[in-house]
Amino acid sequence: MTAAQAPKAADKKRMAQVGFKAAVNIMEGWGCTGADMQRILRMPRSTFQKYKANPDTISMDDDQLERLSYIANIHSSLRIIFDNQENVQGFMSMENKNALLRRADAFIYY
Repeated sequence: MTAAQAPKAADKKRMAQVGFKAAVNIMEGWGCTGADMQRILRMPRSTFQKYKANPDTISMDDDQLERLSYIANIHSSLRIIFDNQENVQGFMSMENKNALLRRADAFIYY
């Protein structure tokens, strides 16, 4: 990405605000705990609570913004794969007999 293509600070802040709110809603739907969300988003509890209470204070680095993107893309993929909301939201906690997916948690990097 060239300097001309790089998002401006104001754009990054807006992406963080919108993305954080969407990611929290998605992860809550998946049944993630606050601690799960904090690990996935790589932020301490106090920062997570501060951003939930007042999104105007949000400031995220590129890695955290990328994590928001992953969450949105996973959710979008689940909506394409499954016809019903129960599977879209419940997929993360549903038993899966597929050998590859049985250990999907091993692929999550914190």
